[in-house]
Order: sequence, then structure tokens, then C-alpha cells
Amino acid sequence: MVFHSLSLIIYAAPTEVVPTKIKSLVSPYVSPLFEQQWSMFAPCPLVEGSVLMNIQHEDGETGWIHPAGESNEWHRIFRMTHHAEIALLEANLVYWINYDKDDFGLRLDQEFDYEIAWIFKEQGHSYYLLQRYIYGVACNMGIKPLSADLKCEMHNVKTGEEGTLYYPRYLWKW
Repeated sequence: MVFHSLSLIIYAAPTEVVPTKIKSLVSPYVSPLFEQQWSMFAPCPLVEGSVLMNIQHEDGETGWIHPAGESNEWHRIFRMTHHAEIALLEANLVYWINYDKDDFGLRLDQEFDYEIAWIFKEQGHSYYLLQRYIYGVACNMGIKPLSADLKCEMHNVKTGEEGTLYYPRYLWKW
């Protein structure tokens, strides 16, 4: 039991703490079952972005708004406040938007391909999450949404790709 625990600690430790030569001694035992790195526990986001929306309601429309924008600014200044939850919410939405972008072969800075819209609405991970997010924002503003346009301004930190991803219009039937 001691060998097992010590092997896992040595294998999972960063290379700055445990040299590669020592890790190579326990690697044949550990890697077939427990292949992982420290980044598994707190992965670095590969995509940064902002979710922008324009909500149409009975009295008009909101214009393009960034609901998490102010919270992101406050979070940069005061790390231990509730603003972190909103910043994390938007970061998670951007993650799923990027996931769907790659999964459906969507391209930045192009209008949405409506030939795949019905598949995207049924199978896209981000579509449902964003629909709930838009509805929540509308409720917080005291309006009842009829429809909404959404876009995500994105920057892929790893590849340098940046641009805007446009979504199909969201509709609510009341």
C-alpha cells in the first residue's frame, strides 16, 4: 500500500518537484491505470470570450448587451466576491460554445449555417445552456423575452484564432 501511494504521488507531482528520472522508475506501474497531469484538476482555459445578446421583448429590444461584463471587471478587482460566480458562468459558456464550434465545424465571423440549425438545437451542448442564460438575464431585467440574437466574441489562446461566432435566433412561444 505504501509503494502504491508513493508511486502515485511521485508520478502525479510536477516535474519541478520530482525529476523525470525518478518518475520514469514508477511510470511502468502507474501510467497504464492512472495517466493524468496536474492540469486535470485546474485546466487552463484555451478560449477567452464574451457572450453578447440582443433580447427582443414586447416594448422593443435591449440592443447588444454583455451581461457579465461589469461582473468580470469587478472580479478582476475583488477576487473573493459573488462576481466570481458570474465570471465563471460566462467562462463555462464560452467553453461549451467553443466545443460546439469545433464539433459542428462552425467558423468564426460567418453567419450561422441554417441547414444544420435543427441538429445544432437538438445536439449542441451550448444551445440549451445559452437559452436558459438569456432567459435568466431577461428575467433579471424585468422583461419577458420574445426572441434573442446571440453572438460570442472569442479568442483561442492556443491557436491565436479570434473572431465572432453567431448563433441562430432564439424564440420563445408564450
